[in-house]
Amino acid sequence: MEISPFTSRKVKRLSFSRILVPIFFLWGTLSLCAQTTIWSEDFNSYANGTESGTATGAAYTDWTTDRPGRLNVRNGFIRGRNLDAESTWATGAINIYGYTSVSFSMDVTVNNANNFEQGSDYFIGEYRIDSAGAWTEFENASGDASPSDPLDPSYTVNLPTTGSTLEIRVRMYNTSNNEHYYIDNVLVEGTLPLCSGEVDFEFYDSVPSGNTVDNIPTSGALGTGVFSSFDVDALQNQEDPGDTNTFSIRYIGYIQIDTPGSYTFYTSSDDGSKLYIDGTEIVSNDGLHGMQERSGTVSLTTGLHDIIVVFFENGGAEALTVQYEGPSISKQNVPFSSLYSNCGVPVVPDEPPSITATGDQIFCPGSTIQIIESVSITDPDDTTLDAAYVQITANYDNTGDQLSLTGSHPNITPSWDVSEGRLTLTGPATLAEFEAALLDVVFQTTATVSSGETRTFSTVLNEANYLASTGHYYEYVPALGITWTSARDAAALRTFYGLQGYLVTIGAQDEATLVGSQAPGAGWIGASDEATEGDWLWVTGPEAGTLFWRGTSGGTAFGFEFWNTGEPNQSGNEDYAHITAPGVGPDGSWNDLSNTGASSGVYQPQGYLVEYGGMPGDPAAPNISATATITVDTTAPTASTPTPITVYCSADIPAADINIITDEADNCDPSPTVTHVSDVSDGGTNPEIITRTYRVTDAMGNTTDVQQTITVTPFSFTAQPSDQTIITGNNGNFSVTTSGPDTYQWEVSTDGGSNFNPIADGADYTGTQTANLTVTNPGTDKNGYIYRVIASNAAASCSAITSNNATLSINVGTVITNRRITHRVNRN
Repeated sequence: MEISPFTSRKVKRLSFSRILVPIFFLWGTLSLCAQTTIWSEDFNSYANGTESGTATGAAYTDWTTDRPGRLNVRNGFIRGRNLDAESTWATGAINIYGYTSVSFSMDVTVNNANNFEQGSDYFIGEYRIDSAGAWTEFENASGDASPSDPLDPSYTVNLPTTGSTLEIRVRMYNTSNNEHYYIDNVLVEGTLPLCSGEVDFEFYDSVPSGNTVDNIPTSGALGTGVFSSFDVDALQNQEDPGDTNTFSIRYIGYIQIDTPGSYTFYTSSDDGSKLYIDGTEIVSNDGLHGMQERSGTVSLTTGLHDIIVVFFENGGAEALTVQYEGPSISKQNVPFSSLYSNCGVPVVPDEPPSITATGDQIFCPGSTIQIIESVSITDPDDTTLDAAYVQITANYDNTGDQLSLTGSHPNITPSWDVSEGRLTLTGPATLAEFEAALLDVVFQTTATVSSGETRTFSTVLNEANYLASTGHYYEYVPALGITWTSARDAAALRTFYGLQGYLVTIGAQDEATLVGSQAPGAGWIGASDEATEGDWLWVTGPEAGTLFWRGTSGGTAFGFEFWNTGEPNQSGNEDYAHITAPGVGPDGSWNDLSNTGASSGVYQPQGYLVEYGGMPGDPAAPNISATATITVDTTAPTASTPTPITVYCSADIPAADINIITDEADNCDPSPTVTHVSDVSDGGTNPEIITRTYRVTDAMGNTTDVQQTITVTPFSFTAQPSDQTIITGNNGNFSVTTSGPDTYQWEVSTDGGSNFNPIADGADYTGTQTANLTVTNPGTDKNGYIYRVIASNAAASCSAITSNNATLSINVGTVITNRRITHRVNRN
């Protein structure tokens, strides 16, 4: 049932030229064009010393001060004198719903600017809309004689966005009896683009299925327009004369409340009827029946409120009366002088804007990061935007995470809500200005994070929250004291760009965390065990009928649950679930309550949570949100492989030295740490391969191992010296080949190998310190000498190696004489 769209109740009207002719006929009932005084106070009617009062106007409220004896009325002004502490004058929440072009103004003065201490005294004017988020300053002046930042004599503020309520406050501080701040002539005005004395209607030539007004269609009406009474016979005769037995009507309008307080509304009908105020069901008189009366009570502020009356007739007599009673009002028909319509002007649905954005990135802790890298916002029927919202919707850590707006954006005001993890950017501003601002939104955190941890951000061009994991939108609706059944019905009346609303159903922790952050107090959700005690079902939305819990505390889970400790406990016919107030158990956890909840305290219902998306018949969801995810740095640092090393023995293996890693680098950490991890041998002996590992670690613990190869190749003889047999007069030659040594010392044993002594180059030997030894023309006295060589490496500390022994045998040549010719020949 598309009654009151969530988008700040914004509707789009036809251009003036297109409605000119209807205006001539409606002129007698029009309330638009002139500015209406919504709230006004000049303080002239109060005695000196008055510290609170009640304003005048269409939506008057009280005003208060909080510094007894020092901030009060004085001669027709509010005066703050010698305050000695911050003191505040404030309005109550002013109902501005239904008005456009809302502005407020006030006069301000000081008795003598020269009396104020620079940087100490101050005057700060602020306002906020819908009692949410941070206050917006319209003046922040310090008391000083220098004209660098003087107070203006008056201020006028045109509200940058529409809403339902407006609050204004002034915070001030001074410290002397001769220092006075004054406030006067506070005025809130707006244009009321409505027509009085009538309501809009939709007339359907059918009976709703199930004989319940809940099923009256939302499209395909036989007729629409405005009407100046709740006379169903007269409207039926106008729209469908002659067919009096089967029809349905939806009346839609606004009711002006002149006195705040408790109101009781009544419908008497034949057949069914219901009455809603501000989207909440107040009177239920549904079903097939004769003439009967039902009533309901609601507390209302001054100003305009939505009113909807639905009725159907299914045979027999038909009748409807709508009455109320309240402060100083006896029970009577609701006067049409207090009712307003949209003037019968065709309502053109506001086409939603569209956003596309990118921003999946790696985040370096300790830095700031722009969460959106590129963005495009389009709107088929608007060139400006009222606001955009950027929220951390997954893994938000409220101990250190923060979003902020950098750069210069004069038409956009940022406001950070730490409880929701949401940054609000308030305009109005052009689409291009919002694009530029979104590109300048940065994230930073002082919380402890780990490599691979993520944060997901949702950027939404509407106040609704968006969760990427479900693709749904979520809204918290404040409604003090609302019952669970009324909240269920009110949620079902809400739409969001055509998406049907329902009390939220929660299927995962990220969803529970998001909606929990939205609820400032106990907020109803769509779970109940009313049908079967102990069987907790989701009873709203697409999950209606789904069992997720059985029993009380300690029961059995059949799906996701997030009960508070010790809940549910069925303490007094508690059949309905709500999100607990902040401070009552884990944030966002659930509790069971009766249909009414408590009348005060943390278990008094403060509102309800509405989810949009997933319902049968829903249109495609509007593309008004974009998501991006940053991932805490997972990129490993880099470093080059160290140069391999070759040594000849373990004693020459150098100690590990992290300084040999000279080019370590990281995408986030400017000084990654290098450590020695291990030396691992392959167990070999010739050669032995040792792998030395160094580890480079960045601030997030990401690591890269680089390995240095150390080859241990012991000295060895690849060819040993061999025994030599020579004839006297010839040289003896001994040689070796080696791997590793570069230093040699030959030795000789003259006693059969018992003792060896080094030899040196001279007449008997050459090459004594090389791999090749020559025994020069040895005589038979060297017959049987044994030689060996000691080999080492001058650069190594390794022990020398000794070759095998080699024996020198010397033979005397044989002389043969023949015919006086002598020949010496080898014996062999």
